[in-house]
Amino acid sequence: MKQPLVSVVMPVYNSEKYLKEAIYSILNQTYHNIELIVIDDGSRDNSVDIIENIKSDKIVFFKNEQNIGVSATRNKGFSIAKGKYIALMDSDDTSTLYRLERQVKFLEGNSKYGLVGGHFESFNKQLFFTRRKLRKLPLIDKQIEVNLVFLGAMAGGSTMMRSEILFKNNLEFDTSLKTAEDFDLWRRISKFTKVTNIDELLIHYRKHRNNTTKDREKGKLNKTKAIIKSFDDLSINIHDLFDNKYKLKDLNSFLVLSAYLEDLINQNHISKQYDKIFLEKACSDLLFYFFKKHIEILGYELYREFKKTIFFKNIKLRLRDKVTLIKVRIV
Repeated sequence: MKQPLVSVVMPVYNSEKYLKEAIYSILNQTYHNIELIVIDDGSRDNSVDIIENIKSDKIVFFKNEQNIGVSATRNKGFSIAKGKYIALMDSDDTSTLYRLERQVKFLEGNSKYGLVGGHFESFNKQLFFTRRKLRKLPLIDKQIEVNLVFLGAMAGGSTMMRSEILFKNNLEFDTSLKTAEDFDLWRRISKFTKVTNIDELLIHYRKHRNNTTKDREKGKLNKTKAIIKSFDDLSINIHDLFDNKYKLKDLNSFLVLSAYLEDLINQNHISKQYDKIFLEKACSDLLFYFFKKHIEILGYELYREFKKTIFFKNIKLRLRDKVTLIKVRIV
């Protein structure tokens, strides 16, 4: 039986240090019927030379005339792709050698599913050792369904999807989101097909200087923008709770957000659209996310008010959270 074609989309921007390793992790896959669509997004280092020096008929190489960003570049890859399936790959990570084989096997055997991801391992090479941490993603469909509403439930670079789902429903990345764009797209895909993770390690995610502090701050901003879009889909308008930097305006904004989440849970008691336990946990985690993001801005009173909500019992303060609370209380 002929293997279906898999199109792997890899945007590249100034990735010379890790690019070769990323490319060969796809070329050396145990699954062979692939096209690797590599799109350079205006790199100013030696990325283009590295790509052009790798001789493989599996590589389809394009260069953007100017830098257009990862979302627009991935969308361009979607439009080029010829495969039955499209997989994402970042230019500084590596895929496990069996990744594509396992994902194709799942999608071929489960026609109701249109998007599949899996676990990832984050790693950070130090001077004398490599720090590694396995990150397990949820496997239960009902939990994934709930998590996709607010928080995301998949590792972006681990995903494979049916191309027909994208093209039939005009789905692509939102180019206004510079990060968290994958979280937003997976949520929208889940309206048209079932989504899941398989219990396999699929990606080694590299942590390095180019994806740390600055990117984390940008990620928080864009994650908030994506969360606001999720609320829009629920017909809940929370735009006015945030300032132009996507920070909650004041303590009352936090309390209003909490009230919206409580209303959502109460409405779900009637509609039973989502699993009760998973929804309560997701709402609690979401409010905790905004609590941690704003505790140093809004002060210790935020903690007092958070403790009064129905969500506080579902969260666990880590040591760093407790240290932060001590600092803001002293201030």
